[in-house]
Amino acid sequence: MPAAQLLLISCISLVLPASAEDGESAATRPAPSAGETAPIPPDPLASLDGAQIQDLFQWLSRHVTDPALISQDALNRAALRSLLHDPRTGAQIVETEAATPLPVHPPLLARLRPTAAYAQPGPLTGENLRALATFLGSLPPEVTTLLLDLRAPQPPAPIAAAATLASLFLPEKTPLFLLQSSATSSPAAVPLAPAPLLHSATGPLAWDRRVWLLLDERTPPPAELAAQLLVHHLQAVSFGTPTPGSLTETIDRPLGPHLRVRLPAATVCWPDGTRLTGTALVPQVRVPAAPDSREALLTLTDPAALPALLLETDRPRPNEAALMAGTPPELTTTRLPTPAPRPDPVLQQAIDLLETSALLKLDAPEEIKRPLPGP
Repeated sequence: MPAAQLLLISCISLVLPASAEDGESAATRPAPSAGETAPIPPDPLASLDGAQIQDLFQWLSRHVTDPALISQDALNRAALRSLLHDPRTGAQIVETEAATPLPVHPPLLARLRPTAAYAQPGPLTGENLRALATFLGSLPPEVTTLLLDLRAPQPPAPIAAAATLASLFLPEKTPLFLLQSSATSSPAAVPLAPAPLLHSATGPLAWDRRVWLLLDERTPPPAELAAQLLVHHLQAVSFGTPTPGSLTETIDRPLGPHLRVRLPAATVCWPDGTRLTGTALVPQVRVPAAPDSREALLTLTDPAALPALLLETDRPRPNEAALMAGTPPELTTTRLPTPAPRPDPVLQQAIDLLETSALLKLDAPEEIKRPLPGP
C-alpha cells in the first residue's frame, strides 16, 4: 500500500505544531539561544526524499505503539482527513442544516460617464444575460468602455454559463474551454466522457468595444471563468484582488447525520488541454477591497443612485465647530449622523484611470505627420 503510506506521511505534519514564523525561511530565521527549543518548520517533511519517507514509514510500522493506527482503514481515514482540510482540493465540510444562503445580488446596469458604462449582471441566468445584451446594445457609440463588475457572490450555478456571458463580447464560434464534469451525484469511479469543447454562441456581438473587469476573492466560478476568457481573448484590463481560482461545480455528499462534504465536480481546461481549474486570475491593477463600500455598491438597485456612491462627502467635524464657537471641543455632545459609505475603491480606481486617460489623451489616435515638401 505505498500510495496510502505516502498519504499518511503527508498527514503527520498536520498534527505537529506550526511555528509562529511560518513566513520566514530557515536561512533568515534567527538561531535559538541557549536553553530555547528550535521552532518546528511548517512542513517538517519537505526536506525528505522518497527513500527517506519510506524508511521513516517502515520504522513506524514496526514500532508504532498502536498497530491499528496504520491499518488500511486508518490510513484511508487519515489521508482523506488531510485532503478535506487542504483548501487546494476544493472540498469543503458544511452543516446539513444549511446556513443563511448567499444573498442574490440583483443586476445593476448604468451609464456612468459620457464615455463609460457600468454593468453588474447578477446571477448568470438567461433573463439577466438578455437584459445585459439589451443594455449594451442601447449604449451610444461615444460610450467606449464597459466596467464589468464580477465581484457579486451568487448561489452555485453551472460553470458553462461563463460561455454565454463571454459570447456577448467574443466573435461567434470562438473556441473557449474544455469542460469535464460529472452529472452523477455519486463520487464512485465511473468512466467519464471526453471533455466537450465549448464555443462562443453564434450571432452578432453585443459589445465590440473596451471591457474592464472588477474582480476579487468572492467572484463566483462562472463569472471568474468568463473573466479568464475575456482577459485571454481581449486582453481586458482587470482591477481588484486575485480571484479564488476554483473554476468548478460542486456536489454534496452526506458525511454523517449533521454534516455534508461539498466536492468539486468539474474541471476546466483551455482548448489545448492546459488545465485552468485552480488558476487564480491576478488583476493587473491591484486594489484592496473596502467591504462596506463594496456591499453598498453591489446591493444597489437604482441605477440613478449610482453616481452618488462615487462622490465622497465631507464628514462633519464638531470639534472644529466648537473651537470656532469658543467652547471646549471635548464637551461637544452633538450626535453625528451615520456617515455615508466611501466610494468603492475598485470602481473608483477604474474611473480615475479613465479620466486620466481622457485628460492626457492617451486613447487619441496618433497624428500622422507628413514631411514638408522640400524647397
